[in-house]
Amino acid sequence: GNGTELIAYDPANSTSWMVADINPSGNSEPRHLFALGTRLYFSADDGTNGRELWAYEETNDTAWMVADIDPSGDGGPTGIVTIGTRLYFNPTDGTNGRELWAYEETNDTAWMVNDTDSGPGNGNWGHLVALGTRVYFTGDDGTNGRELWAYEETNDTAWMVADIHPTGDSSPANIVTLGSLLYFSANDGTNGNELWAYEETNDTAWMVVDIDP
Repeated sequence: GNGTELIAYDPANSTSWMVADINPSGNSEPRHLFALGTRLYFSADDGTNGRELWAYEETNDTAWMVADIDPSGDGGPTGIVTIGTRLYFNPTDGTNGRELWAYEETNDTAWMVNDTDSGPGNGNWGHLVALGTRVYFTGDDGTNGRELWAYEETNDTAWMVADIHPTGDSSPANIVTLGSLLYFSANDGTNGNELWAYEETNDTAWMVVDIDP
């Protein structure tokens, strides 16, 4: 067999087929699939370059490694979200830890957007969500613990949105958007893990309800 590879299914004629044998000698195990136009982005391991960002273009039936983010190991891109023709995700380049990266489809370039925790530490802990021109994520700058962070595409700036747990990790997770609001779970160090909200228009964060007092 060909191992675990990218498979397509067409409901119109009930057929399935292997799109690409990315790792001919093993399993490429495609993960974190994200569709953008006629293109599918995902992480895969070709058996040579480690787990990196890959793409499949439907119009010409081709698959390729988009970027070898960690040349000496696994870049391990996860949490893919998009704003326009740009992908945001949180891999590691083997030097700076897991941070926020971008890939621009129009000019085929990938770069580290922000080194939230300067040095080898992991500054980006996932839970990426896009809202307008902004990407929100769980970040750790090495000082304030895991808190809610934002990156603004228009001026290329990143900042901690709210220090919900002043003495530890609030660990925002399960982030969803509703209009200009973000809802997520977080721990303020007093009330446990509860439902929180952040309003983008006035830059305020608050606990919505203490479900388990």
